[in-house]
Amino acid sequence: MKALVLGASGHLGNAVVRELLSQGWNVTAAWHRGTSPANLAGLDIRPVVGDDRVVGQLAAWIAGHDLVVDAAAPYALQTLTRGREPRAAHAAERTSQVLAAVQAADARLIFFSSFVTQTRPRQAVLRRFHPYFSLKRQLEEQVVSAARQGLRAVVVNPTLCLGPWDRKPEELAFVPQLLRGDLPLRFRHLVNVIDVRDAARVALAALDQERYGEPLLVAGHNVQVEELFAWICEAAGVALPRFSMRPREALLPALGLESLAVLWGRSYTPFLGVLLLAELGRCDGTALRELGVQPTSLSLTVRDTVAWYRSSNVAKNL
Repeated sequence: MKALVLGASGHLGNAVVRELLSQGWNVTAAWHRGTSPANLAGLDIRPVVGDDRVVGQLAAWIAGHDLVVDAAAPYALQTLTRGREPRAAHAAERTSQVLAAVQAADARLIFFSSFVTQTRPRQAVLRRFHPYFSLKRQLEEQVVSAARQGLRAVVVNPTLCLGPWDRKPEELAFVPQLLRGDLPLRFRHLVNVIDVRDAARVALAALDQERYGEPLLVAGHNVQVEELFAWICEAAGVALPRFSMRPREALLPALGLESLAVLWGRSYTPFLGVLLLAELGRCDGTALRELGVQPTSLSLTVRDTVAWYRSSNVAKNL
């Protein structure tokens, strides 16, 4: 069986590549950048590199595969950006191309969305203000609609993913910031954390059980952020941030910092991270139990996360 993973160099995409390989799939790994990502080194994959904005690129990649995993759906990062509509239009068109190509190939699809479409809005006004939320919902609705018309599509909505193989820019990943001492705050807030490897296992288990067109909220461990930060800092041997604050209290300062960065022509996105943290709370791990996935212990997830950042080029100066 042949699987194509879009966004294979990303956190979720990489975990899915490894899980597919462990189950005996032949894996084609697609990404945008020309150099081979460090988190794919040594894996028995067929790499393809290109630009999915080029007409026909997605269809060419997808043809001949039995499964397509879309872990690269575009999303908006900054609040105060110009031209949001073209970005949303591109994301919708890209998703339409993926769905059409999957249908033409008579393949199945795993689509990774976000917990924000499946949880109660906590910051409803700010959700309307930031384009991330409406775009996530729009793309998920496209996939669910196609599934209702017969497309064999699984939709996975993980909570906060931790674990190895993350290559996000450091300004979008709190663990390297914490390890460097660049994160000034610890937060008084309860969140849900899922090991990225568990999210990959749940996705493939849902595929095996043909849970098509049913968005699955994939939750792991409920934990206080202060406690999570303490475990990470202890595992890495670094100091815990001195100051404590609730996420909702940090929203306006984070928005102010992002606004100043935009005025200076810099790319800086602290507001979305704080807003997502404020949105995420206690979640029920029903999907894991129903699909027979035993959650990885949070202590192991933390150790493996810290070890990855220590050993990778992502955080080579840690």
